[in-house]
Amino acid sequence: MKVKITLLEEVLATYIASKAPTSDLTTEEVDNIKAQNAEDRITVFPKTADGTPFLYDYQVKGMFKDSCKMLAKAGKAGYAGASIKAYKQAIDGLIFVTPREIPYDLHGMKVDFCERPLRAQTPMGERVSIAKSESVPAGATAEFEIECLDPKLEDMVRECLDYGAKRGLGQWRNSGKGRFEWEEITKTKTPPRCTTTETAKKQSIAKSSNCILSLPRAAVKLAITADLVLLLAALGSLNIPTTIAALLALNLLCGLYPKEADE
Repeated sequence: MKVKITLLEEVLATYIASKAPTSDLTTEEVDNIKAQNAEDRITVFPKTADGTPFLYDYQVKGMFKDSCKMLAKAGKAGYAGASIKAYKQAIDGLIFVTPREIPYDLHGMKVDFCERPLRAQTPMGERVSIAKSESVPAGATAEFEIECLDPKLEDMVRECLDYGAKRGLGQWRNSGKGRFEWEEITKTKTPPRCTTTETAKKQSIAKSSNCILSLPRAAVKLAITADLVLLLAALGSLNIPTTIAALLALNLLCGLYPKEADE
C-alpha cells in the first residue's frame, strides 16, 4: 500500500542519532547531522544532498509500535492488532517501509525553528532552559510505501496510521505538534474492458440499426398477417392448392423477417 501524509501541524526535528536501530546506521545519521554544522542543543532534520529534510523508514515503524502499544492499553474493541501478541517482532520482521529516506515535500515553504521552554526541578530549585528545534511547516507532505508480508497486518497498519495521525510525529507531540492526516494512494488502476465512449458508440450503432430495420420489419409483419388470413380461409374452404401456396409464402416471409440488432 502507498500512503501520503499531510501535516496539519508543524513537526519538530528529533535528534535521531540515538534512535537508530543499528550502530552502523547511527554513524550514518550522526555524520548527516554534523555535516549541517548546527548549533549545540538544536535538534535538526537529516537532509538529502539538496537540503530537503526527510524522515527515516524506521521512524514510521516506530510510530506503528507506539500506536500498537497505546491501542492495546486502551483495550480498544475490534483493534486489529489485539490478536498479535508479539507486535514488535511482527512490525520489525513482516512490515517494510520504503524508501529508506522519506523526503518531505515543502511545496515552496521553508524549514523554520521552534523554541519552547523546558522546566526541570533541581536541588537548587526549578530551572528553565530553552529548547530549539527545526520544524517542517503544516501543509508539507510525504509519501511512502508499506509492504506487509502477512496480509492480515494491513488492517493493523491502517489503525496505527489513524492513531498516529492523532498522536503526531517528532518532538513535543503532547502539545499537538506533528499531527497529520493520511490517505491511501492507489498505485495503478485496472483499465476497464470497455470505455464509456466505446460502450456509447456500440449502443448508438445498435439503435441506428434498429431504426433502419424497423420499416422492412413492419412490412414483412403485415404480409405475414395477410398470408395467415389467406391460409385460414383456404383451410376453411378445403382449397388444397391455395393452402399449399399460402404455407410456402409463409415460410418465405418468416425467413425474410429481420432479426433484432445485437445490443
